[in-house]
Amino acid sequence: MTSQTSTPRPIKVIGHRHPDTDSICSAIAYSRLKNILNPERPCKPCRAGLLNRETEFVLDYFKVPVPQLYTDVSPHIRDVDIRQAPGVDGETSLRRAWMTMRDQELDTLCIVDQEQNLQGVITVKDVATANMDGLDPHALETAKTSYENILDILDGTVLVGDVAGRTVEGRIVIGSGSAEQIEKSISPGDVVVVSNRAESLLAALEMDAGCIVVCASSKVSRTMQMLAEEKAVFIKNGNWIYPNVAKISQETAENLMMLPMKANFSDEDILVEGLTAEKMNRSIPEFVSQYYVINAKATEEERREAEDFVLWLNTSEAGRNFIINDFAFVPFNADGSVVLDNPLSNDLIKYKEEDNLLANPFDAAPASWGTESYGKYIMEELFINPEDWSEEELSEIADKCIADWKSGMEEW
Repeated sequence: MTSQTSTPRPIKVIGHRHPDTDSICSAIAYSRLKNILNPERPCKPCRAGLLNRETEFVLDYFKVPVPQLYTDVSPHIRDVDIRQAPGVDGETSLRRAWMTMRDQELDTLCIVDQEQNLQGVITVKDVATANMDGLDPHALETAKTSYENILDILDGTVLVGDVAGRTVEGRIVIGSGSAEQIEKSISPGDVVVVSNRAESLLAALEMDAGCIVVCASSKVSRTMQMLAEEKAVFIKNGNWIYPNVAKISQETAENLMMLPMKANFSDEDILVEGLTAEKMNRSIPEFVSQYYVINAKATEEERREAEDFVLWLNTSEAGRNFIINDFAFVPFNADGSVVLDNPLSNDLIKYKEEDNLLANPFDAAPASWGTESYGKYIMEELFINPEDWSEEELSEIADKCIADWKSGMEEW
């Protein structure tokens, strides 16, 4: 494609098919008026038939040029306003191409080479078909999708490894469940989307995953990063699993679901009053690891502004749009009448309506303390001494973690 300077084509002003003097003069006069009123949108007088002798005499007497003859006014390609839009490289990700089409309001996007020569076109229909036509976990591998495209779409950060020149060599796998379940689902070269749970990361590494996407801005310990050196690419991203999977593969994201994890125990094993083994096996745990907290040491104005923000985020239309569409979270007051765009959120609402949600206890500790303090020390001890630990060793780890908590209170 070569760049062109777009100049507006004149609007043709035409009278009736068998023009008389009135028809021709009206077209000339009206064109002149429009050109005076809006010079940037030129008009041109034309005619749709042959001139009679009277009209020829009038034009010749007043020295007015004869309007150009047009016998066909049906639309032609040349009559279409052509919008100049830059082409994209053939290695551009499908999602990035869609974002370009959406932002520039294009139905068709040109694919060009480095010299801007046209290689082909992609349409909105092509994007929709690629996203929704069947579930193929090998789609990224078949398309030879580059790690650089995944990094770009996720707006992530490379923690370990080099993405340059590397392409996907496996499937898309969600690293959830126990370590044993994760290991069974992963093959060498797979792209694995996980949280920062140590057992999930270790399972992905042990099964030779090619790329591990760590969600929710979770920190990955230095020990884990050292284990990953030369084995896998670690990409960190600030969103939770569903939006990240949707960015990589919409078809995979639309087929996600939440299922209860059945455990082998009886009612005698449960200490919570009113809870049965049958209910636990039909329910799913629902929890969040972070809470809205307003610092009591902040000024009264700052606390009031924080309260206003939380209220705005959860009740205003703009705030709910962030929660539902950008974060892919479930609104706090969602019920059975609410249907969201992602299946995981809808599953949560369904289990809630059926009273099949189980609360999960959290330590209420700062996230950075959990990953960088006790989690880090326990992992290091596991590698050094995988056998049973003595009470003295456990006490040393506990004392160290408590000391870290106290020293980091000001920072947190």
